[in-house]
Amino acid sequence: MPRKYILILFALVVVISGAMYLFLPNPIPSEANAERTPPLEEEWKPFSSKRFTVDLPSQPHHAHETSTTPDSSDKIGYDMYVTQSRLGTTYMINVIEYPPSFSTEPSEPILTGILNDILSGNDSNQVMHKELGSFSDYPSIEFVLSNTQGNLRVRAFLRDQTLFILSVADTDIDTLDHTFARFVDSFRLLESAQESGQ
Repeated sequence: MPRKYILILFALVVVISGAMYLFLPNPIPSEANAERTPPLEEEWKPFSSKRFTVDLPSQPHHAHETSTTPDSSDKIGYDMYVTQSRLGTTYMINVIEYPPSFSTEPSEPILTGILNDILSGNDSNQVMHKELGSFSDYPSIEFVLSNTQGNLRVRAFLRDQTLFILSVADTDIDTLDHTFARFVDSFRLLESAQESGQ
């Protein structure tokens, strides 16, 4: 299966997900934003799928899609979880399940491809931070993008044939840093994650 097709697929998914926050009006009134409660004082609750557990400020919306690759009968599974706090911060978890025929090694081109494709989606995007590393012993990338609409912080990592993309978007960079740390630190993989669509 062509690697380029896979990269384009998940890059579009992430760009569309980010656009829900960065390019649509914020439903939180401006006067509410002016008196924002410190993000760490919000009450978060655990959320679980069959792949992971994570703390979130509200129950996320979940969408599942399965696509067939154009050159074979291989299936690509995609799940998106998205929620917004009462303060207007948006939290997203994208999960992409690659077919066994797709090699995820080396991982760096896949991970850096996420950043490069999101970066090219808006001329005003600026990279504020970028770091390759590991998350729960799996290869990862973390980066922060800012543009005229807001800020997006992302950590993506590969576990075998599954790509996880954790994202937080906010207009306030200080709020973003606090909420992102809380969000990512609460994220736990479940060892029995074998299913698709949850």
